[in-house]
Amino acid sequence: MKTDCRTRRLNIRLTELEYIDFRHRMEDAGYKSVSRYIRKKLFSTRVMPVRRAVQEEKVLESMRLLVAEVKKIGVNYNQVVKSYNASKNKISSYGTERKMNELYKMTSLLVKEIQLVKELLVGNSNGNQNS
Repeated sequence: MKTDCRTRRLNIRLTELEYIDFRHRMEDAGYKSVSRYIRKKLFSTRVMPVRRAVQEEKVLESMRLLVAEVKKIGVNYNQVVKSYNASKNKISSYGTERKMNELYKMTSLLVKEIQLVKELLVGNSNGNQNS
């Protein structure tokens, strides 16, 4: 006696192009049964909730901004180091050393921001595992 009878039916509408794409994907995957293919895709694919996707997009945007800041600081470091190496005496390099200290402070703050974003990402990925 079979207890797992499929009694529920779902109906969807597709455009002609979507249907053609669907059939190609189904055939490429080696399926002859539309129902079996849809069940396989439906239950083997994890779908991210929209809310979490928006949060992750915000985190990725923050990461893009942080990467841009790191690039700017790298350019500044290169300019300061070039200036420091070009200076002939310590008196003229004092300003360069001060700039290096400022860059170090900026970099330290940036590292803290990156660590916060990393914690957010780790928190989001843990949330994905528990969903």
